[in-house]
Formats: sequence, C-alpha cells, structure tokens
Amino acid sequence: MTDLRPAGIPHDTSIEAWKIEMAAVRALTPEQRIEAWAQFQFEIDELALKAIQRRFPDADREFQLAELVRRTHGEALANAAYPNITFQR
Repeated sequence: MTDLRPAGIPHDTSIEAWKIEMAAVRALTPEQRIEAWAQFQFEIDELALKAIQRRFPDADREFQLAELVRRTHGEALANAAYPNITFQR
C-alpha cells in the first residue's frame, strides 16, 4: 500500500499531529523560532560531543571540540581552527 501523506511529514508522525505541530510553529514569533532552533542545535551538538567522548575517551577537551568541528564543518575548517590537532581515523 502506498503512503499518500504529503511530502515533508515524517512517517512516524500522524497527519493530524503534524498539523497541530505546524500550527504551534506558526504561532511562534520569529525570535521564538530562532531560540527554539538554537536550543535544538545546542542539544544536537551536545549529543555529537558525547559520541566523540565515547569514541575518544582518553582525548583532551580541545581534541574533542576539534573533532566536533571536523565532523560538523569539515576537515579544512577544523585544520585551520585547530592547527595543533592531528585527527585520528
């Protein structure tokens, strides 16, 4: 059976729930939307940093932050921002 849901609605979300969520987002001011996005991004970065800490438990904080930059913004920026860090594979 083909799912006839509109594009952009996650498959684990009912159409009704998605409509309620979108109404709530539309009700936010631009400042509230930016704050919600910033908080979400902060939480994503924290999860990524915890994954890096599990992968490199003996690494110092600078290496872990550099690895986060490498993963999220690319090797070139990480090398420029942290020239003293040698990235492991």
